[in-house]
This record gives sequence, C-alpha cells and structure tokens, in this order.
Amino acid sequence: MLALRGPLVAALALGLLLSGCGGASTPSTNRVTPTAYVTALCEAVGPFERDVAARSGSLTSTSGLTPAAGRSELVSYLGALSRDSRRAVVRLGGAGVPAVSGGNSFAATILSTFRRLEVTLGRSEKLAAALPTTSQTAFRSAAVTLATAVRDSLGRLGVGLSTKGNRVLDAAAAKVPACHAL
Repeated sequence: MLALRGPLVAALALGLLLSGCGGASTPSTNRVTPTAYVTALCEAVGPFERDVAARSGSLTSTSGLTPAAGRSELVSYLGALSRDSRRAVVRLGGAGVPAVSGGNSFAATILSTFRRLEVTLGRSEKLAAALPTTSQTAFRSAAVTLATAVRDSLGRLGVGLSTKGNRVLDAAAAKVPACHAL
C-alpha cells in the first residue's frame, strides 16, 4: 500500500516550530499503465515529502527569535512548502490516468488533494506574513492559531493521499523503487 505522509510531516513540523514560541486542476487524459502512473505519482510526491522533511528539520524554534524574525522564518518556510507543492501539482497533472477501474476518479482525487494543499500553503504563507510582531505574546498566540489551522487543514488532506483499496495500483507501487519510501 502506498500511503503518502508529506502533508502530515509539514503540519507536525509547523506545530513543533511554534510550540516553542495555479496550474493543472484535472489530470491529463492520457491513459497509462498502473506502473507508469504510480511511478509518476511517487516521483512527484517523493521529492515533495523529502523537501518537507528537510525543511522541517532545519526549522528553529521561535522561542528565541524576535516576533519579526519568527514571522520571517514562518513566511519563508510556508512559501518554500507552497512552491514544493506547486511542483508536485504540475508533475501530477502530467502523470496521466491509470488504466484501472476508477482510474479517472483516482487521478483526479490525488491531483485535487495536492491542489488543495498548494492553496492551503499559499494562504498560510499570506497569513503568516500578517502575523503581529508588536509583542512576543501577540505573535505567539497568532502563530499557534495559524499552526493549528494549517495542521487541521493538512490533516484533512491526507485522506486523499493513498492507493489503499486499489489492488492493481498497490501491486504496481510495491514494484516501483520510488514508492518504497512513501
């Protein structure tokens, strides 16, 4: 089973950071083999997930930062994640449709999920840019509220990121090296 956890990693990292302180909207109509589809899927999502983990690992706690520096770091982090999700959307849009029962719906769901992720991260970046910097308390309160909203939104997105239930795609994903780490 292929289960993608990148959005959850992003949400957790954003939560950890704060605890101390458009493109294709439908998939290509090109029908492709299940193996070709899951390869394209994993090659689009894998780099996104790795980038999220790397960016999350490099975040510093906002507790030692001034509110302005904390806001700047959050804006930079969310902007990078937004750009990463955009690249995944573009790649997923060109992945085609798996030639399996329900393939159109499956590809549309995956692409739609990443589009929502892209929109969520873009909005979050704008909200982060508007965080107050008048005091540490005001910044921290608003940042925690933002982190909770992002985490909740991203948690809901994770539901659409799985091949679970499609045996043909699961079997294909099991044979594709790029899918093993997801």
